[in-house]
Amino acid sequence: MKLAFPFRPRPFRPRSASIGETAPPAASTKAASRRFAGLTLLEMLVVLIVISLVGTILVQAFGNYLSGYSVIRRVHRDAATIGLGQHWFMSTVQSMVPSMDAEKRGFSGGTTEFQGLTLQPLASPPGTPAIARWEIRNEGNPPYLAYTEHRPGAVEGDDGWIDWTIEVGEEGGALSFQYADEPDQWHTLWRAEAFSRVRLPRMVRLVSQSGHTVWLARLAHHPEPMSDKREVP
Repeated sequence: MKLAFPFRPRPFRPRSASIGETAPPAASTKAASRRFAGLTLLEMLVVLIVISLVGTILVQAFGNYLSGYSVIRRVHRDAATIGLGQHWFMSTVQSMVPSMDAEKRGFSGGTTEFQGLTLQPLASPPGTPAIARWEIRNEGNPPYLAYTEHRPGAVEGDDGWIDWTIEVGEEGGALSFQYADEPDQWHTLWRAEAFSRVRLPRMVRLVSQSGHTVWLARLAHHPEPMSDKREVP
């Protein structure tokens, strides 16, 4: 006895991946590729812009550092030069002593220059008697000082004769010298014959045009002039 089936089964056929409703059309795939490529280019542009900004900031910061460093070095150099000149001025003036020959080697000074016998010369060994002369040169801006030193008996051009210029760093007018006696009264001139009891001033100062004390040196008290044994004829 044969059984009759109402339908005949169909053979199984696997569905292809290229066929179906879910497969995107070719136009949609190209559009997605274009969107992906455009986003990558935008990111690269942003990265380049950020890098350029950072590089610009670094270059500007480095330039500002170099500019500030050069200014600091210049200020430090000028301050060191002026400080050295002030030290030279004070050391030579503080060690000045009265001389037996007051007319030739004694201390004398005016508004723009003075000279005296010092035991702390700049170009000779310490303790060597030398005539030190300081002179103001107001023709420059700022003004400067001229220092002349020579051993007693030396003439200009010898090895014992020097002539230096020293910066003061004070701008805005002419400079002048002033000299204080024992009562601390300041004078614009100092001559040995005018101060018979005091051969040396108590203080010497460099004054600006406005009356400001730029440099000041105190001289040691020497009641008696230095012996001729210490002086070179």
